[in-house]
Amino acid sequence: MKAKNILATGLMFGTILAAGASVQADIVINGDDQTIDNSLGGSIDKTADVAIDGTLGFDNTDPEAPEPGNPDKWLNVTLPLKAVFYTEPEDYQTILGGEHTITNHSGRPVKISVGSYKVSSGDISAIDRLTLVDSLGTTNLLIENGAENSNLSGDLMMTLASPNARPGDLTGASTATFTFEGDVDTDVLDFPTDKGSISIASKLTLNIEALDEAGDPYP
Repeated sequence: MKAKNILATGLMFGTILAAGASVQADIVINGDDQTIDNSLGGSIDKTADVAIDGTLGFDNTDPEAPEPGNPDKWLNVTLPLKAVFYTEPEDYQTILGGEHTITNHSGRPVKISVGSYKVSSGDISAIDRLTLVDSLGTTNLLIENGAENSNLSGDLMMTLASPNARPGDLTGASTATFTFEGDVDTDVLDFPTDKGSISIASKLTLNIEALDEAGDPYP
């Protein structure tokens, strides 16, 4: 009887030792961090594995790309070099424009606004109204009553979504067009009595801003 009791005690003691030997350092995962806590006893862990993801170069069309230090590096937009407005011989009172395309290739939405409109040569006194019109429904007045609109700075033209937008990102058109509409003041210029044509050279400056995934400005 005594021999059996001694054997049972020995087996129990061995089980406790085995359980104690299996105790490891406590590794607590908290979001993107890990905490190693060696206060539990058992083995002491003095190493930690850190996963490293590397990227060479920057693909600003990929919405999954890591954020660059400067959000303007997201910008990848195609715009025309030139645009035109004109009148037709049979209806010289109505100003028309060509259809010009702006395309966002960026991995983020972009905001395009009118920075300024400046006439460098030509007589615009006969232009009663010249308006910039885009296919998303925004209009910007460029000329009114024969004078440039000097209050254009920062006026919104359009916001284009990324063509590669993910669920939760700002969605919408990534391509839009713009044209011109307007009127000629016949009290100033009366065709065909006033023969010939008037050439006008001008420059439209557009501001382009990268937005975050939701379409909000970067801080």
